[in-house]
Amino acid sequence: MTNLVYQTIVTCLNIPINIRMLKTAKEHLKNSKMNYQKHFTHSLYNAYLLTIVVFSSVIHAFFPMVLRQHAARGVIRVYNSMKNHAHLRRMINDENKNVKN
Repeated sequence: MTNLVYQTIVTCLNIPINIRMLKTAKEHLKNSKMNYQKHFTHSLYNAYLLTIVVFSSVIHAFFPMVLRQHAARGVIRVYNSMKNHAHLRRMINDENKNVKN
């Protein structure tokens, strides 16, 4: 099933996928502790939430009296949900170390 998904993506997007890319994708899913479908829905959901944050931020830019905290709260919600994933916690810790240096 997963090979069919990759083949479909390759065909639709006309992207040449090599073995290394497939191994990297499998490693990412393994590190994420998610299967392809769960990762797919999780990533699309985060994209949806962040799109709403973008639109609310643009509206707020033109009309500062509305949606005063919506964008900030949205970013915090996405950040907090992402902290639940071990591989992202490591990334957050690495970023925090880089900011301090």
